[in-house]
This record gives sequence, C-alpha cells and structure tokens, in this order.
Amino acid sequence: MSFGAAIAGSGRARIGPAMLVQARVAVVIAVLGLLAAILGLLPPLLELYGRDDPTPPAGIPTMGPADPQASAVATQAPFPPDTVPPAFVGTWVGSIDQGTSSQSPYPVTLTLTAGSLGQRVGTTDYVTLGCDAHLVLADASSGAEARVVVQENLRTGEGECLDETQIILTPNPDGTLDYHIEPSGFFVSEANGTLHRQG
Repeated sequence: MSFGAAIAGSGRARIGPAMLVQARVAVVIAVLGLLAAILGLLPPLLELYGRDDPTPPAGIPTMGPADPQASAVATQAPFPPDTVPPAFVGTWVGSIDQGTSSQSPYPVTLTLTAGSLGQRVGTTDYVTLGCDAHLVLADASSGAEARVVVQENLRTGEGECLDETQIILTPNPDGTLDYHIEPSGFFVSEANGTLHRQG
C-alpha cells in the first residue's frame, strides 16, 4: 500500500453498530409519533359519523331546514288576476258622505262575493235612499295595490239613485275598506266613506 492510499483510507468516516442502532430507534420513534397523531384523530371522527344523532357538534356550520312559512308562500299559487281577492269578500257597513245629497251622510250595506270580471259579485243597499243594486266586477287587483272596482246596476230606486255608478274599494291597515265614487259629468258627484266588516 502506498503512503497516499493509506492517508486516503484513514480519512473515511466509519459508521459503527451503535450509530446504526440510534438511527433505527429515531426512525421508529418518528413512525410511532405519526401513528399516535393519526390515532388521536380517529375518536372524534368516529363520534361525528357514527353516532345516531345527526346534529353536528357545536361550532360546525350547517344549513338548517327551510322556514315552513316561507316555503308555503313560495309554493302558493299566485292569486288569479281580475278576480275579487278573498280579503274583500264579506258584508260591509258604513256611512257615505256625498255633498250634493240632501240625505248625506247615508248608510250603506255592501256585500261582496267571489267572482271575475263582468260577473255579479255582490249587492249594495241604501236603506234611507230607497235604492239597492247588483254589483258587477269592473276591475280588481291584489298585493300592495289591492283594490276592487264594482259597477252598480240598480234593482230599485231609479228615481233616487244613478244607475251604472262605479265604486272603488281599497283596504286600510285597520281592516276597514275605503268607499269612493269618482265625480263624473254633471250628475255623478264625489262620495266617500269607511266600511266596517259586519259579523
């Protein structure tokens, strides 16, 4: 062996048995630590997915069931247009103020039933005037702009009341109805009143 080879040979690092054992122990400890971490996550997962109660633990956001009232509104069929809304159906009473009438204010009883455009949907009775009339639906809407427009076709009292007069009915927040007649021409003067549901 030459002198250079001897020096080169003496400079090599030798790994003894003790160092190999330590390295293996370190690897085993690392593997055991990883297994311990994995096993530590298993119980919460098993508890979450294996229990009978489907409600997730606190802190986990969920999508709850839809509001039943909101669902009912969403699935409810839209109210048919040009028909008397259910809120108007019934018998209503009140007093009407009409400045041109010598008997103003005069009482009225107005009855509305279900129906569509052009159909008879009720009656009006003006006892002190001696007039009563059929009501024919001329217009109707529901929602925020709810109103009903009816035309009076006189049955009695043609000498005291005008035929084919239109009445506009609109609801108030307190459950009453506004009664309004638009002035038209020389003979039809403005009339207003508040009607209360009877019964």
